[in-house]
Amino acid sequence: MLTTDPRLVPTARLLPELDMDVMAEMAFAGAKVMHSRAVELAALCGVDIHVGHAAGSGIGTRILTRDGESMLETRTAVVAVVHDQDVARVTVRTTTGREHAALSVFRALGRQSVPADMTTVLKESDGGHAVAVTVPHNRVEAVRRSLADRAEAVAVDTSVAKVSIVGTGLLSRPQYAERMLSVLTGRGIHAGALSASQSRVSVTVPRGEVERAVRLLHTEFGLDAAQGSGPLPLAARP
Repeated sequence: MLTTDPRLVPTARLLPELDMDVMAEMAFAGAKVMHSRAVELAALCGVDIHVGHAAGSGIGTRILTRDGESMLETRTAVVAVVHDQDVARVTVRTTTGREHAALSVFRALGRQSVPADMTTVLKESDGGHAVAVTVPHNRVEAVRRSLADRAEAVAVDTSVAKVSIVGTGLLSRPQYAERMLSVLTGRGIHAGALSASQSRVSVTVPRGEVERAVRLLHTEFGLDAAQGSGPLPLAARP
């Protein structure tokens, strides 16, 4: 596992060790080295993972389940920048009188086992609601079919991609999301929907800007090989 896709950023560095929960977020956010389900199963069973190059003899990255002895403040904040171009932004509009729009959407997604991310719920002037979610691109038609009798309109935007920073303690340190948005918008890259957790902050960007966004964020968070031997340490909460 590297700090980002080396095809986009040649200065990406090897991550010799990762927490299992961080690896799970990386996989879900678009890292292609491991399938997110494989990481979930390893975590459930308490199995550590060793990831190496098929042509080499050494172990590249050790993905570990933690025993609780590792102190949060000694761990790294942002360890990687991950992108996913295989997504679409689906917006569902319902009128008043139906069940809550978000409930309707997630009930339909659950029946189709479609993973959804970056949810936004807005109340519109006519009393209805608009719910927007980011879903895998190859599941868009399944989403359309499942929502056909539950919504007045379903709009799909395939012009977006998702870019994420992944690490530890990100939700309780909002300065990382601020830095992420600042560097993107400061370079003219539109940041659309945003979602945050302790392990990941994701934004949607125009699909044509995803490579530039990855490079900018990789540099911003000190992940380039030329900037030192490791990612920046976790900053104290304000």
